[in-house]
Amino acid sequence: MNLLEINNLSIQFSIDNGVKQAVNNLSLEIAEKEIFCLIGESGSGKTVTALSLIGLITGTPGVVNGQVSFENKNLFYFEEKNGVNKLNMKSEKLLTELRGKRISIVFQEPVSSLSPYYTVGEQIAESLRNMEGYKNAKRDHPLVIKILQKVRFKYPDQVAKLYPHELSGGMAQRVMIAIALVNNPQLLIADEPTTSLDATIQLEILELLKILNQELKLSILLITHDINVASHYGDRIAVMLAGEIIEIGTKFEIFFNNRNHPYTSDLINSYKLIKKPNYSEPRSSLPVDGCQYYSRCPLVQEQRINYHSCRDSKPSFINIENDHKIKCWFYAHEPHN
Repeated sequence: MNLLEINNLSIQFSIDNGVKQAVNNLSLEIAEKEIFCLIGESGSGKTVTALSLIGLITGTPGVVNGQVSFENKNLFYFEEKNGVNKLNMKSEKLLTELRGKRISIVFQEPVSSLSPYYTVGEQIAESLRNMEGYKNAKRDHPLVIKILQKVRFKYPDQVAKLYPHELSGGMAQRVMIAIALVNNPQLLIADEPTTSLDATIQLEILELLKILNQELKLSILLITHDINVASHYGDRIAVMLAGEIIEIGTKFEIFFNNRNHPYTSDLINSYKLIKKPNYSEPRSSLPVDGCQYYSRCPLVQEQRINYHSCRDSKPSFINIENDHKIKCWFYAHEPHN
């Protein structure tokens, strides 16, 4: 059963010389109890997509269109104001009820998300007091300790007394995950949760998310640019390029069947070649009417696809096998299951 469904989500931003299309007709579903990875290079629209789901992009300069439903309940209702589509009061109420409760988010920079003036325990207690029906402040301390234990702190009593500046990067991220779990959410959005952490701590945080997924039956939207992270922790994976999902499938379908969108293949190869000098990840080209990757696509360069088709018309999803789908003209005329 799907917990979250997104249909034709589009996000635009007003800029000095016109409009920037950040996300273009994005559709995906996240099932109960799964880890869904959204991968792509910086600037592909991953974080903007996540913020829009909880109503943090609601009007100019960001304009949102499309439909989002959570637990089979539609969240997006629009009204036009000054020529701009804006989420109306009904949507605002629904999103306020869900945000931080049924849906929680963990951001990239945990220390900047914590108040420097209060201890870890005080900040978790504040989140507890925002719980519906929670009134007994005397219960704060044992519940704070229980939440810190949930994210695998060995000495939760000591951690509760620390201020944010006394935390390492990994400890701060565990605290942010703890705060996100206070209301027992159904969906956790983890936006690049291991950014700026060293390799050992990155692994600990990712393993913690996997444990929480299994223990709490928690669905996780894991946003990352790291192919290796997606291959190890994602149940299903969507690949974004210039605001569009260009491939979606299970971990096996994306990484082990050797049938990918050319951009996905280049991302996978970029991980293998990361130590080579003068190598850079492929970047999206300027906006075009067709595939955003046509100017760099090896299949176009090898003349295995018609150049004009890729440049001038946008491919639809082609169903490769089961739920594995690719937006690429190369697969359009092949027989598929």
